[in-house]
Amino acid sequence: MAIGLGLMFATLTTLSAMQVSWMILSIVALLLLYGFGAGVFVPANLSAIMGTVGSESQGTIGAVQRMVQNIGIALGTSVAALLIRSGSKFGTAGYMSAFRGAWMVAGGAVLICLLALGFVNLMRGKVR
Repeated sequence: MAIGLGLMFATLTTLSAMQVSWMILSIVALLLLYGFGAGVFVPANLSAIMGTVGSESQGTIGAVQRMVQNIGIALGTSVAALLIRSGSKFGTAGYMSAFRGAWMVAGGAVLICLLALGFVNLMRGKVR
């Protein structure tokens, strides 16, 4: 799980330094790397969530997990749109600054999750 979150964080941190001069292939490669990180994190996260409850509650927990995920997607999209829209008044430089800000906010959210995961593992005695 931590590997996936770490990969996502590293990718978002790199994207937060995005410049107009970057080749589109570089951005595509970074987004692909982010997708790999999410592909490692999401199944492990869902498995960890499902492992904490009995089989009779897994349907409910799965629905709650999906609801929280959808709320996060909606809020993330809204915040990114707000940041990008606010930069649109300032031309290309404004757009780039807004995109970098959106990547930073996303990276900050992933960093919070990574720190929370580390804290939980530390409290459970999994980290030495």
